[in-house]
Amino acid sequence: MVIATSGRMLAKQLQQVGFRPLVIDLFADQDTCQIADDIRKVHALTVEEITPAIDELQRIYPVKNVIYGSGFEKHPQTLFFLQEKFNLLGNAPEVFKKAQDKAGLFEVLSKQNIRFPEVSFSRPDSGVWLFKPFQSEGGCGIFVDNFDDSHHQQGYWQQYQPGEVVSAVFFVDGKNAEIIGFNRQWSIILERGQEFVFSGVCNQAEISAKNQRIIAEWVAALTAHFGLKGINGIDFIVHQNQCYFLEINPRPTASVELYPAEFVAAHAGWLSKKTIVRNQISGYQIIYAKADCRIPEKIEWPRWVQDRPKCNTIIHKYQPLCSIIASGVDSDQVLSVLATRQKIVENIFQKET
Repeated sequence: MVIATSGRMLAKQLQQVGFRPLVIDLFADQDTCQIADDIRKVHALTVEEITPAIDELQRIYPVKNVIYGSGFEKHPQTLFFLQEKFNLLGNAPEVFKKAQDKAGLFEVLSKQNIRFPEVSFSRPDSGVWLFKPFQSEGGCGIFVDNFDDSHHQQGYWQQYQPGEVVSAVFFVDGKNAEIIGFNRQWSIILERGQEFVFSGVCNQAEISAKNQRIIAEWVAALTAHFGLKGINGIDFIVHQNQCYFLEINPRPTASVELYPAEFVAAHAGWLSKKTIVRNQISGYQIIYAKADCRIPEKIEWPRWVQDRPKCNTIIHKYQPLCSIIASGVDSDQVLSVLATRQKIVENIFQKET
């Protein structure tokens, strides 16, 4: 069983290697319904919300294993609930929660000599600082603090660091961590308070040999400290050939979409990663709605569109509308194709609606 904000990616990967996934997520879009043997849509990943969905599926299917994806940053207690009922694959709930503790994380980074932009747990008086919620995913809720209003949200401040955002997805087999790939990553400004929202990723990033060794050392240190297992990811910024740590994701990340499906099976402990062959250069991008809209009955989605909402679904402004994929000879070509395809989708959608 896959449980996540969107279960499509993990369900697709599992199906491709011969499994028959069940899904609980927040969208139940067309793609996921076609992939999953069965699916239940919930409004949130709280214990109260997912319990009826789990009970319904367990009455029909002998579910023993659960793989979790994004969305538990705000609901870590749900992972403890799932651990009591299932064989929870990936990092244990206590590991996930410990890695999400920002104060503890930055203390670990300092002890391990892992460079990161300066942080403050009280509001600074001046300078260029980003506010970051304690519990967030995909860059949601991050913004540049202009110090022009009162502030009551729960979070911390991090000094703005220019540069290119890169992610490293890595696999931990027992005690050893191996970097699967480095990914070029980008964000989008949606509105005030949503200024660094995850927009897309390409599985090729230009990283010097020196920085690759540094990131490998970071990954090894964090793996040892937290006791990580399976697929994980870290985000960092590269500026003037210096790396600055941003965050750790102790779960399969969006970039896993761009790697062989066998990695998810290896994450679950059902396959050795040694048998896996790398994918071609490709990219994944989310298209966000520019205004409130309803998905038309007869809209024709191009074949490279994913996460397609069901007809008559209401999508609110700035919510994910769909996602698109593309491949190319390098990351620049991939980004160019993605930009063209985004315009095609927006034009089709504007025409249809």
